[in-house]
Amino acid sequence: MKKLKLTTQHKENIRLGMLGKQNRLGCKSSEVHKKKISKALKGRSKSKLSQEVKDKISKSCKGKRIGKNNPFYGKKHTEESLKKMSEDKKGRVGAKASNWQGGITPLSSLIRHSSRYKQWRTDIFIKDNYTCQKCGKKGCYLEAHHKTTFAKILKEYVVTSFKQALNCSELWDINNGQTLCKDCHNLTKNFNPSYVLVEI
Repeated sequence: MKKLKLTTQHKENIRLGMLGKQNRLGCKSSEVHKKKISKALKGRSKSKLSQEVKDKISKSCKGKRIGKNNPFYGKKHTEESLKKMSEDKKGRVGAKASNWQGGITPLSSLIRHSSRYKQWRTDIFIKDNYTCQKCGKKGCYLEAHHKTTFAKILKEYVVTSFKQALNCSELWDINNGQTLCKDCHNLTKNFNPSYVLVEI
């Protein structure tokens, strides 16, 4: 599009016309203008692309990321390279892992994200028939609660590693757990800063 050069007189006329206006804020459109806008916008939100247009878009996109134009199309790793990659990844756990940051993941977080914890939680729900044991709600968001708090068990049994946690029978005892709805569970929480991070 060509850039139009405005004369100084034209610029002055525009300036005078815009005085006191802020990008049409507060300006009211006439009924005729409103009808024209309405007519122009009708059917836009519900408009669908024709099959011909869809086919054209599909054709133009083919081969851009996948397909024969991709430099890796049809290439496969050799058995030797697959073996090398496998060997390279072995042993990259703990301090040997590339993203290791000195073991900063809290123990409670490791325990709560483990499959053993998820199983314990499911067992509690099944035991209590998926019903809150305080208010009797069913079919709402439920949480599993340790009657003897999570933090207290870790402290009492001197659990300092994930391996110790897995071997601590008190932590996984389903008689020490109960199903609570979110509201009832919030009432049981101890807001002592030393317990907040590990409360369930």
